[in-house]
Amino acid sequence: MTYRLVILLLLCFQFTIGQNAEFASDLSKYSFTLDDELKYSNSSMPDIGHSFYFGFNDVRLGLKELEGVNFRFTGGVDRSTGVFFFRSGGLGGGSITNAKTQKTVITIGVYPFNFKFFKHLELNIGIKYLRTFSSNASGSSSDFGLAGNDVRDIGDAEGGVFSKNQLGATGRIAYQIKLTDNLSLTPQYNYYIGLSKEFRRYIRTSSIQNHFLGLGIQKEI
Repeated sequence: MTYRLVILLLLCFQFTIGQNAEFASDLSKYSFTLDDELKYSNSSMPDIGHSFYFGFNDVRLGLKELEGVNFRFTGGVDRSTGVFFFRSGGLGGGSITNAKTQKTVITIGVYPFNFKFFKHLELNIGIKYLRTFSSNASGSSSDFGLAGNDVRDIGDAEGGVFSKNQLGATGRIAYQIKLTDNLSLTPQYNYYIGLSKEFRRYIRTSSIQNHFLGLGIQKEI
């Protein structure tokens, strides 16, 4: 699906690459709010992750309706790990899941709202699509009830634990530090909030956020 989306964009639009290209690397930290209707103290402990991406700023699409609108496009890879405890159900029955997870996703970002303040401060707002490239999970999920317990190894789950496709809103704040006439360092903060399901099974979340703190280098082209 990722490749089809890129090919469709290339076929439908005439791209004019704008003023600069960027390569950036970030440290990331996920924040999960787990469903916990019965106050079981469900918990998530994400580790510090790592990501990198390429970006193009001031991209114009060959559509008359979008004349004068500059876009920012990004593509990259994000890797994260975490530990989860999740319980659901009541006295009559339910399930308990303990899981340690790792996943790598390919990301595509589209930013239609881009602002620049004081010549060096950048603000970008857009959407981000995530495609799970690889993932694994270890741990167990046990169903309990009046009929007894049933324990499963979550590593054996068909199709994995994570959703294959995710979508969310994203924002970026960066500051350009000029090194030469056409080269800049860009310390930056990126924020992502998920709008779709993170997990396919076992764990339910009410909100997903990711905070990125990193450094980029921009070159005018």
